[in-house]
Amino acid sequence: MSKDVTLKELLQELAEERGFDFRGYKKTTLERRFRKRMFEVNQGSYADYAVYVRQHPEEINQLLNTILINVTEFFRDLPAWEILRHEILPTLLKPLKPGHSFRVWSAGCASGEEAYSIAILLAEHFGRGFLNMT
Repeated sequence: MSKDVTLKELLQELAEERGFDFRGYKKTTLERRFRKRMFEVNQGSYADYAVYVRQHPEEINQLLNTILINVTEFFRDLPAWEILRHEILPTLLKPLKPGHSFRVWSAGCASGEEAYSIAILLAEHFGRGFLNMT
């Protein structure tokens, strides 16, 4: 590749072509994590790495594993959970009648803390009737 590609341009390309938008991440964190992957696959520039990613589609998974920090805990990002607890769930759950179902999908549930956190919020909302043990 003759053109020198910047990290910003590589991020734009990944967002447009692969649907992975990391542009909201801290620049220094991204630079460090991209450089780690580039070193591991022996690519010296963002331009070379962009070519490498195009030629090796499986590299995206390795890049994602390097960029995404696999850290979780119960009620991680507490302000978001408080909005869910006090604003979103009451509105969604108010129209439910006995016998109705309500399904929750958790996108981040590698080890279950997020799924359990939402279950805790639902149990708090519905009280003792939440679990029907009969």
